[in-house]
Amino acid sequence: MRVVLAVAATERPADEPGEQPASDRVQVGCKTGTDRLIATPHLLPVVALLSTLLCLPFLYYVEWVGDEGILLNGATRMLSGERLYVDFFEFYPPGGFLLLESWFGIVGSSFFLASILAVLTIVGISCLTYLCCREVSRRSSFFSAMVAIGWVIASQLVWKTQISHHWFTTLFSMFSAWAALRSARSGTASGMMCFASGLAAGAAAMITPTRGALGVVASWIGLIRRTGALGV
Repeated sequence: MRVVLAVAATERPADEPGEQPASDRVQVGCKTGTDRLIATPHLLPVVALLSTLLCLPFLYYVEWVGDEGILLNGATRMLSGERLYVDFFEFYPPGGFLLLESWFGIVGSSFFLASILAVLTIVGISCLTYLCCREVSRRSSFFSAMVAIGWVIASQLVWKTQISHHWFTTLFSMFSAWAALRSARSGTASGMMCFASGLAAGAAAMITPTRGALGVVASWIGLIRRTGALGV
């Protein structure tokens, strides 16, 4: 009797012709966290649009010319042929001056064009914040978009849209974090993403050393722990 019951339990009824196999039917309703993340709608264009609209009122707004004035003056002098730390001295590292000088060299030198760069920087930070939240959160894209837009509203009420080495550093730091998260979620230590993360963290350190250095340390800790877990 026991033998008959054991054989009956191990036997599986054959699938009918044209019917989906039982093993496939079991896996149809099973979705991993990554599958759910991919299935959710991507709201990155919405985040970029709303962030741009929130920054536009500050396009001609000047609250003070502290950091902004230092960077604008240095970039303008570099465009005229003067050499940083040789013909004139600044306390800041060269990253912010080189970035602003490159922007002026491409689109032209004016306060309006500098404000455009400031808007693009804030929008870039907002989009990268959304992407980072989407990488680490199992919630919907709507939640990640709300976090990014909430940051834009809160930050512009305090710091406004302006040229600042703090914003440049935050932009590169967020890109470094996003690249590190992408590398970790891919299941392998992606060489390209690791390189991009390190490059962006180094760029952040060349703009504001203290904050950029913290980004480098955080990225390295995450990548070292990831590669150690993978046995790489």
